[in-house]
Amino acid sequence: MITLPVADGRPGLEGLSQLLHAHGVDFTLVHGGVGEVQGRPLGSVTLELRGEARAVETVVAGLTAADRVEAGAR
Repeated sequence: MITLPVADGRPGLEGLSQLLHAHGVDFTLVHGGVGEVQGRPLGSVTLELRGEARAVETVVAGLTAADRVEAGAR
């Protein structure tokens, strides 16, 4: 599982669909909450990733690259 931020102007979910599709990884939304703070989206989503172990590891590495870690991916 991986938890990703949802924040206005942050890259947490940017490119997620393409990354998952490119590696044949599927997901289930386990938990999420997004609200508005001063008119901007803020929250997080937790995903369960499914696929071949190496493919899942590659997706996680792509989601936790430096720019995404800065945005709060864990």
